[in-house]
Amino acid sequence: MEANRLSRVRTHSQPVRKTLAKRRGIRAKLNPVGATPEPKAPLTLAKEQLWKTPEGYIQIMDVGKTLAHYKKLTRLEARAVPVKIISISALQEYLRQNGATLTVAGNEKLARC
Repeated sequence: MEANRLSRVRTHSQPVRKTLAKRRGIRAKLNPVGATPEPKAPLTLAKEQLWKTPEGYIQIMDVGKTLAHYKKLTRLEARAVPVKIISISALQEYLRQNGATLTVAGNEKLARC
């Protein structure tokens, strides 16, 4: 009786393999090769750049390996504006979403993005 019960028990890996194979087949049909959208090229950030946004300006103060130092200005004449720190990818996404335009090119040394 114990042998009958053990012979009917399926291992956990068998249905998982079938499910993964089915998923892969479905994905292949829904997303054929070449139909995937291409990622947008990241904005290149450099020291001393000035970006125009609908709210004002963003001045890049310094760009490191993963973080960027920037000032958010409402007017170009603003003084004593605090420097803020954010990840490079988050700043690039913010500039892209708000339709920022580069007004001053800045330093030639480009950030690793």
